[in-house]
Amino acid sequence: MATPSLSPPPLNLWIILSESKRIINAHSRHFLDLSVRFLLPLSVFITLYPYVFLLITDQTSLLTTTMMTSIPKQRPVTLKSAVKFTSSRYFDLIESHQFDYASSYFQGFVTLVTIISIAVAVKLYVNWILAWVVVVVESAWGITPLKTSKRLVKGMKCASLSIIFFFASTESILVWISTLAAYALLNDNENGGKSWKGSFFFVQNWITSALLTLLMLYNLVATTVMYMYCKAVHGELVGEIAEEFAREYVSLPFDDGKVPHLVSVAYNNI
Repeated sequence: MATPSLSPPPLNLWIILSESKRIINAHSRHFLDLSVRFLLPLSVFITLYPYVFLLITDQTSLLTTTMMTSIPKQRPVTLKSAVKFTSSRYFDLIESHQFDYASSYFQGFVTLVTIISIAVAVKLYVNWILAWVVVVVESAWGITPLKTSKRLVKGMKCASLSIIFFFASTESILVWISTLAAYALLNDNENGGKSWKGSFFFVQNWITSALLTLLMLYNLVATTVMYMYCKAVHGELVGEIAEEFAREYVSLPFDDGKVPHLVSVAYNNI
């Protein structure tokens, strides 16, 4: 009597994160080196961006006030002087344009555009989440990685959406914390300022950057894990996949004997 073939275990966020943790722990020094070189600078930039943006915005407001006070007073304004002044201060005048951002129409329009944009972006990214892995592993370019990703994700869209939602929400929380810290620091500086708050902002930014780097690393590894699982489920040659990844991540001088098992587990359960 033939043994009925078992279906592969359903892929969910917990399985992906657990396997990602196992891979990162198995090659911790390798991933630490890559994270410090490539992910940490990006994380520092993202966490400092709210402070820099608010600082520039504050300076722009100061420039607008200075420009308005520099307009000659008690002197007749002629067409020639108006054109000369406008041409020399054109960009400053654009920046000083006042718009009613509190208008209900404007807020409704922005909300509608934001919702539509997020929905379209999420729908596309659910299908294209594996595209960058296809580019690296299969050396494919152009629209081919997008088509390959869409084909592999079929039947796995819930897992793809869970990855997107989890990492987008957690990373957004960290950016939100950095924004609140930037607001607090700028308000404190305007009210006299305290040195310990500046030190707290510095420490908070480094902690947030470290957490954001870790999340980015897990995001990359989790997407790669999903790629390997999808390839196995769609009947790809497991040996070639394992060999490809073994050349890059397994045969390390300090990690001898550690081999990936996710693909073989998924394949054997098909």
